[in-house]
Amino acid sequence: GDDGLSTIVKNSYPGGGRIAVWLTQPGATFDDYTGVTVAYGGRGSQNKAAGGAGTVYLKTGDQSETEGTLIIDNQTPAGYSCQPTEIGPNVTDAAVGDVIVRSAVLKVLAGQRLTVRGDWDVPANAFVTEPTAGLVFAGTGACHVYNDLNVSDFICQTPGKEIVFGDGTTLTIAAGGRFQVEGDTEQNVTLRSETAETPWLLVVDASAAQSVGQVSVIDCDATGGAQISTVNSTLTRTENWKNTIVVVGQTVTWTGNAGSSTWLAAANWDVERAPLATDRIVIAP
Repeated sequence: GDDGLSTIVKNSYPGGGRIAVWLTQPGATFDDYTGVTVAYGGRGSQNKAAGGAGTVYLKTGDQSETEGTLIIDNQTPAGYSCQPTEIGPNVTDAAVGDVIVRSAVLKVLAGQRLTVRGDWDVPANAFVTEPTAGLVFAGTGACHVYNDLNVSDFICQTPGKEIVFGDGTTLTIAAGGRFQVEGDTEQNVTLRSETAETPWLLVVDASAAQSVGQVSVIDCDATGGAQISTVNSTLTRTENWKNTIVVVGQTVTWTGNAGSSTWLAAANWDVERAPLATDRIVIAP
């Protein structure tokens, strides 16, 4: 439907429906529930195809409406293909807590964002983003990314947020994408691995825009892609990162040397970094 996360119908196999269960009593949880809650798409035995998975959204009594758990599970039989569950322009409930995907594919369409306030438990082959689509990590508390993640736009602009990557997992930013992680002068955003001194990997395409500042990065190996330029940050056991200390009120002048009009392209500025909110920006007439 047009009132939340939904699945479109393709190849005559209908997508799964939408189930949302909100507990209203303070302190109430789903811990004592032993049944099954699932919304899966229709199936065709002749060509072994299935419609996209529906969505299940579970909110406990103490969670806000955007902190619940989103479950996408198509229970797809072995050997079957399934259509993706899409987040498109008509989706209105695109801010959630934890995200869990099983036997299904979640796809974010061009220009759309899914805001995640909890953990990201999605296999690498179960998530797809079109160009200019992506994930926004927000909310308080730590967020765990358990598997490799390939995405066009990766954004976190919540000071104090901690994103924890599984040991050895890889975050890949696609060509033309965006890697934007920004804290503020009071609190950094922290990017670290699950286990100290066990690196997580970052691969940012050379054509992707970067805007990184006021971050604490720990145990990150970014040698598989472009160098990551950050400002006023703390780097601990990192590779292929470069930190620059920037004073408030620094003058930053547009050069356009990147050959594009991309605001976040470092090569478009004389200081070889994207502007900060505290900069004095000069664009010649």
